[in-house]
Amino acid sequence: MAQRSGTAASTEAYVSYIGSVSTDSVGRLLHAVQSLMIEGVEHIHLAIGSGGGNIIAGLSAYNQLRCLPVRYTTYNIGSVDSVAILPFLLGDERHADDFTSFLFHGVSWAFSSSGETASSQVTDAFACITIYEQALTGITSQRTGMEGDRIRDMRARSTLLTAEEAVTLNIATAKGRFAIPRQGRWWQV
Repeated sequence: MAQRSGTAASTEAYVSYIGSVSTDSVGRLLHAVQSLMIEGVEHIHLAIGSGGGNIIAGLSAYNQLRCLPVRYTTYNIGSVDSVAILPFLLGDERHADDFTSFLFHGVSWAFSSSGETASSQVTDAFACITIYEQALTGITSQRTGMEGDRIRDMRARSTLLTAEEAVTLNIATAKGRFAIPRQGRWWQV
């Protein structure tokens, strides 16, 4: 993990999370936040550029990060897609830069490549997909105030939103860009 620090201690820090959502990338993000908390940081500006990734890692990141005594301001710096929307929703203030986008789509499941799938595996996959869809819809509704039916429809139709549309739907709270002050404490994960 690369890090750059400013010259003075601050209660604010800046973290860039760019890449897919995976157990490794979420681990690096959690390590960065933990390290910054130990240093006394209380407010993290979290910039996200991600095409999504592993649903379990994304749910884990959201649930772990939201329980920490840290305030988040989040920024879409490219595209925030699929499960990457969850860490974006951590922010009480959520900014979408010009020419950014948000992609909502349904949860998918990959079976083993052996070519054989037992009926119990199909049943398990359907149950998991159902629970993950409920979690994604519930978190999005809770953080944005959108109705669950609207979110489910957006996910079923693979909806791509512009920054302006995201602000209209309260996915982002404002248009704005991620800017790190010259002496700002900055982590790249």
